[in-house]
Amino acid sequence: MTDENHEAEATAASMKSPRSRFSSVVTRLAYALDPGGDGALGPGDLASLRREDGARSPTFYKLSSARLQDELSELHGVRLDEAERRWARVTHLLARTGGQHRTEAANFGVALAQAELAEARFLRLLRAEGEAVDAVARAALAPLVQKAIAFQPTDLAALVLSAPHPTWRFHFEDAEVVRRRIARDFYRTVASSNA
Repeated sequence: MTDENHEAEATAASMKSPRSRFSSVVTRLAYALDPGGDGALGPGDLASLRREDGARSPTFYKLSSARLQDELSELHGVRLDEAERRWARVTHLLARTGGQHRTEAANFGVALAQAELAEARFLRLLRAEGEAVDAVARAALAPLVQKAIAFQPTDLAALVLSAPHPTWRFHFEDAEVVRRRIARDFYRTVASSNA
């Protein structure tokens, strides 16, 4: 890529809304984790990310150096460690659902409702904090994987990256905003399918 192309891409990205920029990052990451696509990772690397918590996998650092450089480059010390831990969780979950991510697909909450996720499991997902998010999200994603339902992964990533306190947030929205949007999408879809 030439310097002019890179500069034009950077200018276009800076003109996008925070949600659009974030969605672009998540979409690029999901594309790299699509086993049917021509993303950056091979089958062995994808299997490693699906099996392990991405924070323990060297493959995560290989991927993050190519796909998450802008999100991680300004961070240092404990904040960098926490950001890597959260992005590694996102990477792990996207690898487990690789091939199901579509920009034009249903939002995460809508897809969970379409997969008929049990309400108790859905509520555990919305209430999960810290280290519990990964296990609860894996359980919530199981019906999506079993039924091969495509979804737009931005809200899943936002849920994992958001935190109640702004100093530990690695996403532009706070956790409650993300949770409310997912809940709204889920319950609207459930209500319309019951009507």
